[in-house]
Amino acid sequence: ELPPSPSVPASSSSSSSSASSSKEAGASRPPPLGVDDLMHQAQIAVGTVIMCYCAAGQLGSAYSVSNRMRADCGVTPSINSYNMLLATHIRFSDSSGFRLIQRAVAEDPLARPDESHYNLLVHGLLKLSHQLGGKPSALKEAAAVCTQADLAGVRMSQQAYTALLNAHIRSGDDDAATQVVYDMSLSLGVRPDEVMYGTMVKGAVKKGDWDGAFHVSTNWVAPCW
Repeated sequence: ELPPSPSVPASSSSSSSSASSSKEAGASRPPPLGVDDLMHQAQIAVGTVIMCYCAAGQLGSAYSVSNRMRADCGVTPSINSYNMLLATHIRFSDSSGFRLIQRAVAEDPLARPDESHYNLLVHGLLKLSHQLGGKPSALKEAAAVCTQADLAGVRMSQQAYTALLNAHIRSGDDDAATQVVYDMSLSLGVRPDEVMYGTMVKGAVKKGDWDGAFHVSTNWVAPCW
């Protein structure tokens, strides 16, 4: 007959199981978030609210949320929030608001302008050119934005360059229009498409400059086909 097995105290069994479960819980628990991670999550949350207000055209409420979070929690807007505010000001043809956001981004050391921001600046300057001091100055400033993006290592969209090209052609500045194409193709490595070449040819034809149109067709377009 086998001797009776030694009894194990219940408290010992339960304590060991609870210890192992606490170890498992500790192993699966994610590490605590750092300050930068918390700031990033807060910016996403604030940006979502700003996006909703901008979509509804309620800029006052969007600014109220942004200002309250900055004053109470030290949360500054992300570049996405700035872009949403900028796009809304452009949509409503609000040149003063456009300038406000433009200055805010330039003065915010944490803001990192991206491709969308530079594209919005160009489109905004072209759309609001008459309200921003006249077409020549706005065109010059839009061209300067392209240079800023290039120096920052940000590649702008081809649509932004096409819009700038159109504006130069409408103003009759063929040299500046040609410079836009050169800047895009040489400095940024972006190849002009048929829309840009067609714009240049139509601009020359509209002015009666058939030699210029022929020059674009033979020296610019033909080698790319």
